[in-house]
Amino acid sequence: MSPHEENSKGLTIAEIPLDSGTRSRGEDEVGRGKQRISATGHRSEKGSKTEGDSHTRVKPLTAAKLATGSAPLGAQLMRSAEIARLAGVSADSLRHYERVGVLHPPQRTAAGYRLYAPSALDRVRLVRRALSFGFSLRELARIFRVRDKGGIPCRQARSLGRAKLADLERQIVELEVLRTQLKDILRLWDRKLRRTPRNARAHLLESLPASLANDTSRPASSRKLSQKRGRKNQ
Repeated sequence: MSPHEENSKGLTIAEIPLDSGTRSRGEDEVGRGKQRISATGHRSEKGSKTEGDSHTRVKPLTAAKLATGSAPLGAQLMRSAEIARLAGVSADSLRHYERVGVLHPPQRTAAGYRLYAPSALDRVRLVRRALSFGFSLRELARIFRVRDKGGIPCRQARSLGRAKLADLERQIVELEVLRTQLKDILRLWDRKLRRTPRNARAHLLESLPASLANDTSRPASSRKLSQKRGRKNQ
């Protein structure tokens, strides 16, 4: 009985004697493919299929699959340094984002390296855009927590955005008042400089009001801004 006949009765290629001189070309390809499977679980793409099936190739196992057994075949995981570089942040920022809850904790290799899914890059970029419009990390964490649980935080996000706009409009009013005051101060300084010899001090800073916060001629919103700035400088 020939090796081909044995195979037709249910024996696998590995059970056919290696010295058989009658195996087909396709059987040789499959046999060599079996020998190219590495001890770590990787399969060589050269021996993955026969010539007739070359359009379907077996993807290699990822590092995270080997380390944790949880990553799917072919997943393109990214190191923290790569995520940080592409998003324009530091690796410390990524760890901080994880702590406050705007970024999911990554998988780790056996050596402890962080491995992120590609969606983590989109999340970090989204966080950066939201921060530039005045959203805080705490606010974003609340929104993402609802979203990640399958909820719909759209109205919550809209409400926060409206509050940001109202706060910005107040700041614009206060800054316009401050601009007017600075213009008045500069005109006062110009008059003092014209009356002061070049070899003498005009004491310009000493001529500033004792406290802008105590200037009752200004709107309350402007005085509140000055008080807030004073607390930050303490």
